[in-house]
Amino acid sequence: MEPKTHSFQTNAGYCYIYPDRIELSRESPSDGMTGLGLGKNSTWLLVSYILLAFVLFYLAFEAYRSRKPGLIILPVFGGIYLLISVIRSVKKSATLVIDRERIRSIEIRNDSPGRKPCLMVSFADESGKQKKKRIRFPGSSKEGAEERDRAAELLRAEKLI
Repeated sequence: MEPKTHSFQTNAGYCYIYPDRIELSRESPSDGMTGLGLGKNSTWLLVSYILLAFVLFYLAFEAYRSRKPGLIILPVFGGIYLLISVIRSVKKSATLVIDRERIRSIEIRNDSPGRKPCLMVSFADESGKQKKKRIRFPGSSKEGAEERDRAAELLRAEKLI
């Protein structure tokens, strides 16, 4: 592992900056568990959201057929919310390792009311498709801002931003 100066804490673990790649590890100092999560592909999660949306639409249709208008609204809005989430997530990636030569840009998003600061990494995947990876900082807005500043300093030193 690289020295602690080449890493910063994220919401789910740590982000390590290596000369050839950026690596996210889903670990915490206390549990030592790494690599748990979606892996490279989040397709199964998106498919399950689509199936759940169709189930909700079916429930709304059955409520309509049985003339219960009060039971229609919640499943319809839930299904629409899930479908919008899937559409927004198609260009996002769940990969934990990003090669530095594939990175197109790194944007630091500052916190705004109700949102934590985060990094948005735009890169090309193995097939050349443009993907995005959101790296969230831990804690509240104050703690997240401290990690954001530390990450920005490290990324500037590594000439990534």
